[in-house]
Amino acid sequence: MMPRPLEGLLVLDFSQFLSGPYAGLRLADLGARVIKIERTDGGDLCRRLYISNLELDGDSTLFHSINRNKESYAVDLKSEAGKIKVRKLLQHADIMIQNFRPGVIEKLGFGYEEAKQINPRLIYGSISGYGKETPLRSRPGQDLLLQALTGLPWLHGGNHRRRPIPFGLAIADMISGAHLVQGILAALVRRSAQGKGALVEVNMLESTLDVMQEVWDELWMPAAHAHASSGRIQFRRTVKGLYPTATEYIALKDMPLEVLAAALDVELASSMSGDEAVIFMQERLLTQPADYWVDIFIKHGIACEKLLNWEQLRSQDVFHKLQMTQNIKRDPDIDMIALACPIRFNGYRLQYAKGAPRIGEHNTWIESQACSLNTADHHRNI
Repeated sequence: MMPRPLEGLLVLDFSQFLSGPYAGLRLADLGARVIKIERTDGGDLCRRLYISNLELDGDSTLFHSINRNKESYAVDLKSEAGKIKVRKLLQHADIMIQNFRPGVIEKLGFGYEEAKQINPRLIYGSISGYGKETPLRSRPGQDLLLQALTGLPWLHGGNHRRRPIPFGLAIADMISGAHLVQGILAALVRRSAQGKGALVEVNMLESTLDVMQEVWDELWMPAAHAHASSGRIQFRRTVKGLYPTATEYIALKDMPLEVLAAALDVELASSMSGDEAVIFMQERLLTQPADYWVDIFIKHGIACEKLLNWEQLRSQDVFHKLQMTQNIKRDPDIDMIALACPIRFNGYRLQYAKGAPRIGEHNTWIESQACSLNTADHHRNI
C-alpha cells in the first residue's frame, strides 16, 4: 500500500445527502481520515435516500456508495455536552465540511467564525444551494430544483420545442462537491506556504452553471450576429448528437454536414437548410444497423460511438481494463460492489475496501483515542 497524498489529514464532515458527502468521499479516497458528524436520531439523511428499492444492512445503497471509507461519530449538536465533544475534535481537524442551509450551522455554534477561533489553521469547506447572500438563500438546495433554475432539462431534452428532461444524475450535487474539493486542495497549498486556514465556499447554482459553459454561447448570440456581417464570425452547418439507425442509436461528434454526407454517400442540395439536411441524412442512417455505420464512419475518420446500455458497457473490454469497480465491506458478510476512485497516483489506483459506517459506530474509538486524532502534527507543513 503506497502512501496516499492526503494521508495524515483529519476531516470532520458535518454534511449530509450528496454534495458534501461526495466531497468527503474524494478526500477519503485521497488518503484523509474522514469522520462523519451525524445526528444520533437517524444520522445522515442519505441513509434513507433511495434511488432504487435496494437496501443493505438498514441503509440505502446510495449511502453505502457515497460514504465508504469513513467513520461515524454520532452526537447531539443541540446539547452543550455534544458541542464540547465536537469542539475537542475540531481542535485537531485539518478540514471541516458542512452543507446546511445558510444560518443553520451558525445557530449550532459551528459557523466559520466560531470554528476559526477553535482552530485557526482549519480549512472550512461550505456548500450552499444558492449562495449565502442571495434572495434564494433559504430555499432547499435540491438537485432537481437547481436543474430547473439553470434550464439544464431543456438541454437534455434537445430543444425548446420538446419536453424538458431532467438530467438522470444528481449533477448539481456531484459537481459542487467536486468544486469544493478543488478549493480545499488549493487552501491546503496556501496553508503550507502561509500557515493560515481558509473559508472555502461553493454553491450548487454556480457549480451547475459552470459546467454549462459550452452552451452559454446562446446568450451571446445577438452580439455574434452583429459581428457576422464584418466577417469576424462565421456560421457553420454542422451536425452532432444521438441519431437512430436500423437497430440502435449512434453518437456523432460535431462535424460539418458535408463531411457526414460524404461518409453516407449522399448529396446535399445547396438549397437545403441545416435542419432539412439533417432530416435527409437521418433517413439514410435508418437503412443500416448501428455497427455498420460505426465501421463506415471510423473509416472516414469521423468520431462516433454506439449508444450502449449499462449491461453492454460492463461487457466491454475497456471497462474491464480500467478496473473501475471495487469490493467494499461493512462486515465480513456485508459487502457490495462500488465504483472506485477515478484518480490514479503514481500509477496506483486509490482504493479502499472499507465500507460505510453505521450510525455512531466509531464513537467509543474516537473518544478513547482523542489524543491521537491529531495525526497531522507531523504533517504541519501541509
